Amino acid sequence: MTMPEPRTSSSSTLLSTHILVVLLFPLIGLLLYGHTLQAPFYLDDFINIRDRLHAINSLSIHELVNCASSSFLPRRPLANLSFGLNYYFQGLRLPGYHMVNIVIHVLSGILLYLFVFKTLTLPGRHPWCKHPVHTATMAGLLWFANPLQIQSVTYIVQRMTGMATLFFLCSFLSYLYGRLAQQMRTRIALFGLSALCWALSMASKEIALTLPVLIFVYEWFFFQDLDRAWLKKSAIYLAAGFAVLLAAVYLIYHYSPLDLVTAISQPRQYTALERFLTQGRVIFLYVSLLIYPHPSRLTLNHDIVVSHGLLNPFTTLLSFAGFFLLFVLTILTAKRYRIVAFCIIWFFANLAIEALAASIEPAFEHRVYLPSMLFFLPLVWILFKGIKKPKLVFSVAAAFILIFGFWTYQRNALWNDPVAFWEDAVKKSPNHYRPHFNLGTSYLNTRSYDRAITAFEKSLMLRPPYPDETYTNIGALYLETGQHDLARQNLNRAVRLNPNNYMAHDLLASLDQKEGNYDGALKHYGAAIKINPNFSPSYHNLGILYMEMEDLSNAVKAFRQAVALRPMCSQAYSSLGLALAKQGRCDLSIPTLQKAIKMDAGNQEARFNLATAYNMIGQYEMAAQTYKTLLEINPKDVEAMHNLGMIYLKHLKDIRQARFYLNKALSTDPGYNQAATVRNILSQTGVKPGYKS
Repeated sequence: MTMPEPRTSSSSTLLSTHILVVLLFPLIGLLLYGHTLQAPFYLDDFINIRDRLHAINSLSIHELVNCASSSFLPRRPLANLSFGLNYYFQGLRLPGYHMVNIVIHVLSGILLYLFVFKTLTLPGRHPWCKHPVHTATMAGLLWFANPLQIQSVTYIVQRMTGMATLFFLCSFLSYLYGRLAQQMRTRIALFGLSALCWALSMASKEIALTLPVLIFVYEWFFFQDLDRAWLKKSAIYLAAGFAVLLAAVYLIYHYSPLDLVTAISQPRQYTALERFLTQGRVIFLYVSLLIYPHPSRLTLNHDIVVSHGLLNPFTTLLSFAGFFLLFVLTILTAKRYRIVAFCIIWFFANLAIEALAASIEPAFEHRVYLPSMLFFLPLVWILFKGIKKPKLVFSVAAAFILIFGFWTYQRNALWNDPVAFWEDAVKKSPNHYRPHFNLGTSYLNTRSYDRAITAFEKSLMLRPPYPDETYTNIGALYLETGQHDLARQNLNRAVRLNPNNYMAHDLLASLDQKEGNYDGALKHYGAAIKINPNFSPSYHNLGILYMEMEDLSNAVKAFRQAVALRPMCSQAYSSLGLALAKQGRCDLSIPTLQKAIKMDAGNQEARFNLATAYNMIGQYEMAAQTYKTLLEINPKDVEAMHNLGMIYLKHLKDIRQARFYLNKALSTDPGYNQAATVRNILSQTGVKPGYKS
């Protein structure tokens, strides 16, 4: 059954049709992305959200501004703020982050539909399209359901791309409605809203820089009817506006045009010219992926061979020849097929910013999110224009949407398993260092140590631009497996390669702490904190070190700082509560520990510390009940069994319960550190160890 195309100008009929179409986007969005809510962090998620986000402690203006401007990428304050609000309400729990991304994608799909429909039905123009609703719907859904958009939705940090795109469309639509408004007040208000939305888009990601140029082109194409006289008259204003734009970008973002074409900030293995030549082939790769986005062709890191000249490889010359032909075709057909011409300009203009930026990777799928929004419009428009049976066109487009949707669902499922995800990436890009590095990290997280070392060594063989990160993870592996000499060797090498590697300093501090070198540990924790003041784990680890040194005052200070940086971190509250209890400040300790448990009901350490605090102030019944609840969560917690048994023995005077829990501790681990003492206690009570209640 096909959706009815409105045949009259009835506003109620058209509104009903729009509502029907709009409802398709959230429905399809949930079907395609609903199973990704537990997909873990990947790549830049860690540094932008977990490690260097300036977390929000309250919803005060001061806190919101600090989060926006003091996080890892201060040039993208609105995106930082969105991550900060996610953290404020949900901590690091994944579903909230994914739901926001899915909502952004759904809203972008709806706005795309409205933008295309409005363009196809501009008043006073020749009838470009006989089926604007069908055309806009099919073009929008082919973009929306395309598997190539996954990286902008499921990869959490690429919310930056999604937000920039959403506000980009808001700005364009506001301009379009303002341009069509009859009343001057309405027009001014909508133009003001357009400027505001552009600012919000730029505050999400700098890809929105092209918006004023595209609005100028749209004005010339669709409102000035490609009038050359108007273009000549407006050229001076365009040049002046472009100069002001570049100056504003330099003042706000500290970008100059030189930054786009020089690889200053990152040690890439190609020159700016080589990157430019390579992008010709990369863009045609994007086109092929949009047309045939089978999951077997998609990966987080495409292994791109660098072009060293127009003939090396030969496909470089072919790609630039293709660009020239497209350019000529656009000029020759713009008057008659301006919809097609504008969509081509949209695609290349929106790819230009990241294509020319020499300091970033040659190819990422999320870079096509905004450029590809109008990619399918010319195809659908030509089909509806050339084929006299609209139901046939609708059916063909619907079939492709279903295929794209199935592939999107299939590809999304892989994101839920980091090991499988990176194993897939290694198969597709065997000569790229990053998949091997991240596969090694996934193996390390699952304690597959031999596989992890193999993956890390392969990553180093491929000459990564940041080898210190690989040596840091190798050091973490050896630290975890108790091979301290090898751990120190690799961590020291990481610090030599990059003195600002705060993770390596943090791990060196942990290593010194394990070996009893408290001065060395203090030095490295201090270095990690100085390099990255937003890294809460270093403050938390420092607090644990002070606890070992019996410096409770500094321990409390360190834990408080960890809590301030990560107010939704249950573990930091748990440690702070224990330190306060040891200070004898149980009036503060117990509420702090209860807050930790409220944040994370499965936090066993917080429950253990709460039971300890109750025990310290003589609330033995509460301590016993807390230990019992802990044992329901973890029936093999020997220390909790022992402490519970001792509470019944010494304070609650219930010998039967004392015997039960002490015997249970012995049967669970006959060699635990207080086993000999317990056997002696049990023998003194006249019952041999092994008694069953």
